[in-house]
Amino acid sequence: TAAGSTMWEGCTLRLPMAVLPVAANQLPATRELARRGVVVDLSADAPLASPDPAALRAALAPLAHPGTRDALARAAGDLVDGWGSERVVEAIARYAGVSR
Repeated sequence: TAAGSTMWEGCTLRLPMAVLPVAANQLPATRELARRGVVVDLSADAPLASPDPAALRAALAPLAHPGTRDALARAAGDLVDGWGSERVVEAIARYAGVSR
């Protein structure tokens, strides 16, 4: 998938993801999620460009193993639980002194 908000949606769905940033502002989050074992970063050798086909095959190879896909999915789900908007509403309500 492309990086950006799509990564967070994928995390909510516990998807094992290979991610290619298409804009410079997507690089930091992509690199951090790759460091945490949440995504496979396809930009490592060719940031913001189409990777070389051989490099792409090599980067995607780990996804052929169910254990790798399971680990990525688990890490994604552990990072994003899908309740962020509810927490934001609760924080705003607390700040405003409104009980829900």
